[in-house]
Amino acid sequence: MASSYTTNYGIEKIGSGEQSGAWGTTTNHNLDLLDRIASYKAVALSGTTHTLTVREASPGSGTENLQDGMFRVVKFTGALGANNTVTIAPNTTTAYFIIINATTDSGSSGPYSVILSQGTGANITVENGKSAIVYCDGAGSGAAVADALSNLALATLTTSGAITATGDVTTSGTFNALGDTAASDKAAVGYTSAEGLILTGQGSTNDVTIKNDADADVITIATGGTNVDIVGDVTASTVNADGDTSAGDDAAMGYTAAEGLILTGQGSTSDITVKNDADTTVITIATGTTNVDVVGDLTAATLNADGDTAAGDAAAIGYTAAEGLILTGQGSTNDITIKNDADAEVCTIKTGTTTFRTEGVLSIADGSNSAPSISFWNDPDTGIMRIGGNEATFVAAGSNGLASWGSYGLRIKNGSAGTPSLGLLSDTDSGIFSGGAGQVNISTGGSERVGVDSNGDFRPGSDNAYSCGLSGSRWDVVYAADGTINTSDENEKEDIIDEPLGLAFIKAIRPVQFKWKDRPEISETREVEEYDADGELTGNTIEKKYVAAPAKKNVRPHHGMIAQEIKAVLTDLSIDFAGYIDPSATGDDGPTGLRYSEFIAPMIKAIQELSDRIDALEG
Repeated sequence: MASSYTTNYGIEKIGSGEQSGAWGTTTNHNLDLLDRIASYKAVALSGTTHTLTVREASPGSGTENLQDGMFRVVKFTGALGANNTVTIAPNTTTAYFIIINATTDSGSSGPYSVILSQGTGANITVENGKSAIVYCDGAGSGAAVADALSNLALATLTTSGAITATGDVTTSGTFNALGDTAASDKAAVGYTSAEGLILTGQGSTNDVTIKNDADADVITIATGGTNVDIVGDVTASTVNADGDTSAGDDAAMGYTAAEGLILTGQGSTSDITVKNDADTTVITIATGTTNVDVVGDLTAATLNADGDTAAGDAAAIGYTAAEGLILTGQGSTNDITIKNDADAEVCTIKTGTTTFRTEGVLSIADGSNSAPSISFWNDPDTGIMRIGGNEATFVAAGSNGLASWGSYGLRIKNGSAGTPSLGLLSDTDSGIFSGGAGQVNISTGGSERVGVDSNGDFRPGSDNAYSCGLSGSRWDVVYAADGTINTSDENEKEDIIDEPLGLAFIKAIRPVQFKWKDRPEISETREVEEYDADGELTGNTIEKKYVAAPAKKNVRPHHGMIAQEIKAVLTDLSIDFAGYIDPSATGDDGPTGLRYSEFIAPMIKAIQELSDRIDALEG
């Protein structure tokens, strides 16, 4: 009978009467096999595949079975650039192994795993740096590799190192952690005498996640953060916050000794929203602002505003030390509206204007007594305005006149009453119009600028102090029944010498005839409020045309001189001549001009020079 080999490890069984004289050699080979079965070997891997042979499928001799797969403990080494699949051959052996993955990374994206395979059945993956006990079922082409420690049952397990479980850890007793956790723990339960139970994790989104039995998140701690996110409601008799909040908090409640309770939020519309039990917004703080929006009524014993308002405020109450209480608004019709308890308008300030309008009676007291100093009505039968009780009363047109007057000096009447039809203020320091009977004075800043006296003379407020018109705002035509009079008193003059300009100057001047250019109408269209036939605002606006200067067509010839030509003559003769007016010299932008009266003296001088020449010729 010839020798045969065991199925799993290829140990040679000597047939009866076989191998005479060689029996010892075969026995030694078998002993080598048994020695390997109880031993360890390091096997270097490279690439992505490797075959771990246990025995030859059809050995010619026992020496052919001395393979790496004979060792029960195999440590894989070598540098890998990808996972390596190790096939255990042949696929009919039922060997078992203790596998250690001690490979290194070749410099790519490792470290990498070793995948143990025998046939098309299940495989076992041993991660880098990990060990496993596996066995092969030897089922031929469909052979599988299984984890020998799957569903391991231990009465007591004591270990000084870490225990890694890829499946569930189930205990019918109590899980007692006796040591602390570390920062790099992926998922750990620990304990210290100071901190008690410790849960430590490390995930791409959360470090710690607590879920309910529906696998839904209940409590999370974001990766690397210290914030606890509670998905549902928090129910507690008291919630005590003992730390401050920060600007980036989505929704946070904090506390500091200085600020007390702090609510901080960050939303696309509002940072903080307070709602009632009907889920209706009550109070909001708009995103990124310090404005508090109260949806309903605000009831308080005293409302103290301590800051100024701004031009863009829709409705604001403010305060400054200089202005005191400030009411600011911005509406399509009115900026400010004061209403009574019947929701009827009492006072309004129209949008974008400084006009104050009262709908009823307005009484102004001077503080000295309870009686009003000035009262206003909108009743056309009883009057519009009253000053000092009955002293001065305005009444509507068609009654007894536009006004009566008294000691307060306000005098407005229509012509039918036989009294002046102009209103005056008796106080020249505070009013615009002032003066006694038959005269009008116009003052600004307490200084009289222009007036009309009782003789009808229109004159400036003081002698030689003001101009009539400006270089850029000239009169078109000034009519006079008699000539104008210029001051020529010797007492008003100094540096008096004989006129130096004469015939030479006059001969250098070119008199011209000309026509003025046609002037188009200068006008603008404004949008104004509309009034009805009773003089009441309708609430509508209308367009109204205002003519600043009417159109003018000049067809008649005029006679004079050209200011630019006069300037050239003055430059050539190096003459400083007051008859030429250059607006740019005083910062104006109007046209150049001439004082024609300044040319009279040179013309007289020129005539005198001609007269002397005639006398000389005649002599």
